[in-house]
Order: sequence, then structure tokens, then C-alpha cells
Amino acid sequence: MQDYAVNRNLLNALEEQLRKLRMARQSMFRLYHQDSKRDNKITVLSCIIEAYKVGNLDVLHYFNRSAMQRDAPFIDEKTANTWDSRREGGSRTVQLVEAAFNDALDKILKMNAQGCGVMETGENIINAREYVKKISRR
Repeated sequence: MQDYAVNRNLLNALEEQLRKLRMARQSMFRLYHQDSKRDNKITVLSCIIEAYKVGNLDVLHYFNRSAMQRDAPFIDEKTANTWDSRREGGSRTVQLVEAAFNDALDKILKMNAQGCGVMETGENIINAREYVKKISRR
């Protein structure tokens, strides 16, 4: 089995986005009504960075699915604003979450030629029949 190694450029982009959000959150001149949204993004990016460093595909998959569906990543439904953006081309946070998930998924799928318990979509293989199908396709 191969080792899991992060993409340094992607990790740097995630950390840079987190740094920008923290600076915007601490700025004296800011739109205070957006503080909760910034806090949500900071929390999500912190979780994503830690999960990406170790290859925790479950956490990355959860946040990626939440970002793609634009639903709340936490229990409070008001946190759905985490994925909102006025930026043309969409939210940078959403783009980084998707990139981190796809990169980790590609690396984990390539780790073991006999299958790793993960489908091509990132979902877990939960029964033996699915696992046998995956192995027989190789």
C-alpha cells in the first residue's frame, strides 16, 4: 500500500483562505452581520484542513456533500449560509472543499489495487457483494 501524501499547493490554498477569513473576522472595519457566516467558514475550513492532512475521507465527503447541496453543515439550519458567496464563479470555500475531497479520494482509491472499501463516488462499501463487484472490475 502507498503512503497518503497531501498536495502541498492545495493545503497552502486552504490555509491561505483560512488566514484571510480570520483576518476579515478580526478587522475593525467589517460588516458585523456577516460574522456568523465567517465563523462558520472558519470552523469548516479548520475541520477540512485537519481531515485533509490525514486523509479522513468521511469528514471530507460529509462537507463536500453539504457544499454541493448548499445545506447546513452543522445542526443549526442557519449555518447553510456557510456556502454563500457574492464572488463571481462561486464560493472559494466550496471550490477548496471540493478540490480537497477529490484529491483525497483519488489518492485513497489508488492506494490499494485490491480495493480500499470506498466506491468511486466516495461512499463507503458497506457489504461484501459491493466489494466483490469492485474487485472483479479491476
